[in-house]
Amino acid sequence: MNRRCSHCGHNGHNSRTCPDRGVKLFGVRLTTDEPMRKSLSMGNLPLIPE
Repeated sequence: MNRRCSHCGHNGHNSRTCPDRGVKLFGVRLTTDEPMRKSLSMGNLPLIPE
């Protein structure tokens, strides 16, 4: 059985796990047009000048 998202209408996930939904932080919904990264690594941290 495929799940259909009630937020975006795509199959394969539900509205709770929808990647288009954004993130809720301290009761405020944060959205962005760019895909969010779920983790950081040393390769995508900004270089700090010494």
